[in-house]
Amino acid sequence: MIELEKKIIAAIIEYPDYAFIVIENCGDDFFTGKENQKIYRVVKGFYEQKQIIDWATVMTLCKGEITESYFSSMVKSIEGLYPSGVEKYLIGKIKLIKAINAKKKLLAEIERQAKLPEVDFQKIEEIARKGKAIEFIDEKSSFEVAYKEYLEWKKKEKTNITSGFPSIDKAIGSFSYGEVVSIFGRTTTGKTFLSLNILEHILNSSNDKVGFFSLEMAKPVIFERITQLYFLKSRWDIQDELKSGEIDLIPFIQKYKDLKLYGKIYSVSEIARITKRDGLKVAFIDFLQLLKEEKSGSQYERTTRKITEIKEYAKNQDVVVFLNVQLSRKGEGGWEPVSIDMARESGAIEELSDFIIGIWNPSLKEGASEGWKGKLCMKLLKNKRGMPISLIANFDNRTGRITEIPKGANIERN
Repeated sequence: MIELEKKIIAAIIEYPDYAFIVIENCGDDFFTGKENQKIYRVVKGFYEQKQIIDWATVMTLCKGEITESYFSSMVKSIEGLYPSGVEKYLIGKIKLIKAINAKKKLLAEIERQAKLPEVDFQKIEEIARKGKAIEFIDEKSSFEVAYKEYLEWKKKEKTNITSGFPSIDKAIGSFSYGEVVSIFGRTTTGKTFLSLNILEHILNSSNDKVGFFSLEMAKPVIFERITQLYFLKSRWDIQDELKSGEIDLIPFIQKYKDLKLYGKIYSVSEIARITKRDGLKVAFIDFLQLLKEEKSGSQYERTTRKITEIKEYAKNQDVVVFLNVQLSRKGEGGWEPVSIDMARESGAIEELSDFIIGIWNPSLKEGASEGWKGKLCMKLLKNKRGMPISLIANFDNRTGRITEIPKGANIERN
């Protein structure tokens, strides 16, 4: 272990541009060898003070405590290491040490907790999390590379990813990879069905791989709702016809075989890993507040951190994200129009969403006109490509189908 530590420190003295990898990953208790601890403290001090790190200066400050032969062995330990391989080299060595240390600590902690009446799983998870190395995004930054990326971006700027609602699609066009579309509504207003209507439209019009992360409802419930939309039947009718053999699910399953459904509660970083693994280009997340917490803090801080991570995830992985956000205000219900300022209570959602769609159901209000029965109101509250727009849609609560009512249609609203 001490030899591995020596190689890590030698690498960042030889190639100080990569010192940040070690500083960000390794605390003061990471290095166990006496000589390694001393040299690391010196290097870290230089890094934090933005001073030049080189062998001569480090050796001078360590004179009398570290022998010249020790420094000679450090230099020898990284023979054959070149700049192009430094990052991978450091991450590999750090991962190895962290894994070994975490394994020892986990075994000790599990043994300790086995004697306690209740197991503190949070403590065990914390030890495991600290055993992971932080990896950094590798990005080429030359202007020539930016030009080439621009040409590629122009090629893929137009996608076949649209909402399926004519007024919204006319105002926006197609969604671009890296954009976040937030859907705002209170409970029971139809946010999940709106997402599933958009999902179905994308599956019918695009070849992009789509994933639906249901953090609230079990996977079978989402599956059942998708069957409602496909067959235009209530879930009770579908259940009855399945029992009697009148309905054939085989063509339906075949049509949606490439759709990915996820039913566990994930963090943003876990969703990012799944997205990369499964090659998703469109991700639906239902809903924001139920994303797993990776850090503590106030509700405002946690929500702000989540939406920030979601925007980073969308942009870094070139994914279109549709994000359901549940609004809750005392004394208000799902019939009240959703406005842009309601996003402010959830941190940076308004600022970091590229588009925000508000949804409400006027028929939920006591004494509402019969004219609102079976209808939903939707508004594009934020449109980074143009003006906000409003629309009214028919909502069949038996099947979950939502269809826009054309402008100018005679609608009783009072």
